[in-house]
Amino acid sequence: MPRSRLPKDPQRVALAPEDRLAFKRWISEELQNAISARSSIIGEGGLIDAYHAMYEQAPRPRRAAVHWPDAADLASYILTEKADALRARLTQIITTADPMVTVEGWGEPAARVAKVEAFLEWQKDNERLPTWLSKAFHMALIEGTGILEVTERAELKKSRITVDAAIQTDGFGVPVLNEQFEPMPIIDDQQRVTKWDGDDQQPYMALQVDKVEWYGRGPQYRVLSLKDFLFLPGHAKDRSEVWGFAKRFWLRETDLRQRVDAGIYDKAEVDRIVASGGGDREARQEHTRLGQDVAAQEGPTAEYELWEVHLLKDIDEDGLPEWLITTVSLTVDALPRLAFDDLQQVRFVDFVPFPNPQSVYGYSLAGHKLVTIVDEHTALRNMKADRSAVVLNAPLKMLTTAIWDPEHEPIGPSAIIPVRSMGDVEPMIIPDVPNSVIDQERGILAAAERVSGMSDTAISGVTPQTGRTATENSIVAQAAYVRVDEVAKHLQQGVADLWDLRIVLWQRALARDADGMIAPESLKQGLELRGYAMPSQGPFKVTAADLTGSFRFKPRGSVETSDYAKLRADLSEFTKAIQTIGQMFPAMGQQLAMNPEAGREMMEQVLRLYRMPNLQVFLQQTPGVSAPQGIGPGAPGAMPGGGPDMLQGLMGMLGQGQSQGAPPMPPMDAPPGVM
Repeated sequence: MPRSRLPKDPQRVALAPEDRLAFKRWISEELQNAISARSSIIGEGGLIDAYHAMYEQAPRPRRAAVHWPDAADLASYILTEKADALRARLTQIITTADPMVTVEGWGEPAARVAKVEAFLEWQKDNERLPTWLSKAFHMALIEGTGILEVTERAELKKSRITVDAAIQTDGFGVPVLNEQFEPMPIIDDQQRVTKWDGDDQQPYMALQVDKVEWYGRGPQYRVLSLKDFLFLPGHAKDRSEVWGFAKRFWLRETDLRQRVDAGIYDKAEVDRIVASGGGDREARQEHTRLGQDVAAQEGPTAEYELWEVHLLKDIDEDGLPEWLITTVSLTVDALPRLAFDDLQQVRFVDFVPFPNPQSVYGYSLAGHKLVTIVDEHTALRNMKADRSAVVLNAPLKMLTTAIWDPEHEPIGPSAIIPVRSMGDVEPMIIPDVPNSVIDQERGILAAAERVSGMSDTAISGVTPQTGRTATENSIVAQAAYVRVDEVAKHLQQGVADLWDLRIVLWQRALARDADGMIAPESLKQGLELRGYAMPSQGPFKVTAADLTGSFRFKPRGSVETSDYAKLRADLSEFTKAIQTIGQMFPAMGQQLAMNPEAGREMMEQVLRLYRMPNLQVFLQQTPGVSAPQGIGPGAPGAMPGGGPDMLQGLMGMLGQGQSQGAPPMPPMDAPPGVM
């Protein structure tokens, strides 16, 4: 007997045919309304395309009546420069913090926060997360909202198991036999075996079936353009009004059939989609700007347009809404999937650097902040280039009675031009670009700095205006830091949501393996430095139970986090402040001297700021040698920490120690004024 398949999707929503049809009509109508509401923005040739063309400095339409063949066609570089500078700054602020996100826990999970934090930080690099965040930040600056889709990195595995299958019977309860005189299992309309329900009156048989399952392997990411993503409803002003998230994507027939085999899509609905004819994929403006084209939309390369919607709806009418996942084809009016979402969580993380109080979508750096400045700069660049070209290649005035024929005797070096009089041929006198145009361009660039919230002083330390004093430069830089810091904080809200998703997906991935995942030595060393108890036997592993519990995630970083020079200066000032406090309050200084953990923490920070690759060799304790409380740094085997010499040593490392020939610093336990 041929093997059959088990049901693959236990979360499938079972609805009556008329209810399923009503749901399909409702969700299709909501999608169409949301698309219509944003048609001028997301439509082909709409504002989203204009923003990207502005960043890419794409060529613009030219009018033959206005432009001569060699006229300048220069786009403004302002958006490209400011978007790149701000994206690089934000990416460095958020992703280079160590760790990127700190973890807090309540109750029993509080003892595992260090392990959870270290594991997610380790996997962050394996997932190439900083690169994906940089892409999402870029889309957020250009389009106003950057969408990062987070899904499971799944593997499809097939195995063979034995199950108790219900048997087909005739009207008398006798099993129906096939041509080989073997009982026939009950097969549903999706060609799947119906399991025996345990009723002793119902015959059953042991049957070998193929079990196809998706196994999670942690999160994977994809950045979506707002041309292919919608908040539902389309007029929502705040996330509290949003009940659904929709993304547009395309699949080939082989991919659709694979999802049918996995029990995710409905076979009859997929057959309707494929039978519609050729594919739906068309070349769009982003393909044209990049010089690309789409594959032929016929045969195996045809791609069919689908919308996947994650929504919150009371589908079973019990008074409580449920998270659902549905897939809709608007071109064919098909509903290949309607299932409960077992993740029970939004799978899309939105990054909004400039929130809009009037819409759930954010303001665009390109379209809402710099668009008029870019247009003005574009016009000025082309005007200046055209005038300069005319000045350098000034046209000639020639009398109609002149004997010179430029076609037979073209002008050039060493050319001889025959004339009857010296006034027959003369160059036109055209004034060069006036200084007012140069000043106007400087004003445009300065306005772009102010509008974008950055300045050259804040970004590179270069002072664009020589007339400013050092205090004025400091004020400008600090104002730019504050404005960039606000944008970073907005993006960090999305980072916190991302960590909520990551820990759930890693829980699901590790739950498949009871033994857990063996951690690398670097993770183990980092936890040892934080005082985490290591297992005495066997390898150090991370399990799903370690990631289970009540955790809160707090992104780290500020505009100074990535500036190691400033951090080193801050640490130097901190050590001087500690020394001053120790002189003013000897008891407090003595308490610090008796606390080796404080010294260990300071030494770890010094090593981190000076980018030492391996902190373990500096901070680990010599085996067999203990460092009890109160033993100074000079004692054999003592750990770094405690004692006035530690502070002086650290200050010397930071360039703040006493100069050669200067009097020695007073000890921390000495009263003020005593050397």
